[in-house]
This record gives sequence, C-alpha cells and structure tokens, in this order.
Amino acid sequence: MTASHVMLDPANIRQFVLAGDAKLTLRSLKTERHYTYKVEQATDKETGEGIARWFVKVLTGPDNWANYTYAGCIVGRDENFVLTSGSRFTEEAESIKAWRYFWAGIQAGRVMPLLEVRHEGRCGRCGRALTTPESIDTGFGPDCADMLGIVWAVRTGEANGTSAAA
Repeated sequence: MTASHVMLDPANIRQFVLAGDAKLTLRSLKTERHYTYKVEQATDKETGEGIARWFVKVLTGPDNWANYTYAGCIVGRDENFVLTSGSRFTEEAESIKAWRYFWAGIQAGRVMPLLEVRHEGRCGRCGRALTTPESIDTGFGPDCADMLGIVWAVRTGEANGTSAAA
C-alpha cells in the first residue's frame, strides 16, 4: 500500500468500515505492528437488504483473499463490537485489542493517536478497484459514493476550470 491509501477523516473511516465490503489495515506508529481486517455487512435472508450487523474478520495467513478468521461483530444502532461464541479470538488477542482501540476512537469521532488507518485501494462498498484520486481519498468509487450520499469536494478538473483530459 502507498501513503495515498491512508485515511484521516474519522467520519469517512466509519462510513468506509460500515459500507458492506471493507478491507482495512491498522498500523501502530509506535510499535510498527499492523493488522488487516475485513468487515462485511450481514443481509436479511428474505430481502437481501443489509442489516445492522457487520462481521469483523482478521487476516491470519499469507493469502490476502482467503485467510481471514472470524473475530466478532459490530451490532445494533450503537455499533458496538462484540466477541461472539463463534469468535476465534479472546479479549487478550493483540488484533482484538487493536480493533477495540481503533473502533473506540471512530465511535468518539476521532482517529486514535499513533494509529494509521489504510484501505487497500478497493471500494468499501462493492470491492472494485479505485482509480481516481477522489475515490482513493474516500475509499469509495463514484457510483457507490453517490449511493451513500458522499460528496466529493472536486470530482474532476472541471471544478477549477480545467478538463479531466488536460
């Protein structure tokens, strides 16, 4: 990942995490340890609509696509993270401590000190590769940003009088 994938805005990070198909890496600037997480929204079995439950998984092996292990859930309107009976981790696991530290900050509207939050260059909602600077900055492609009501400050060079081809 490059520095362009660092996310700074806590509201945007929260929206990214809860978008439905987010992958993010948390890195301690103090210890240099990092953990990668995948957060997927649960869907109603009857309607296919997203519900207020997100499954949090931790990357535990070398395969960035298949080696995610279930950690717990973000549940309800309060968006609390809980370990469940299916969790493969305990409260003492460093990856769980890191997630709780991160998520407490996001719930309080801030990125915690000495913590870097990165996305992998794919949309947090649909998983497609991000290619424009605005998409990379927010973690969402233009169609998903529109669906989620995300307003980009500048979508193309048209805002400052230049064309995108210039």
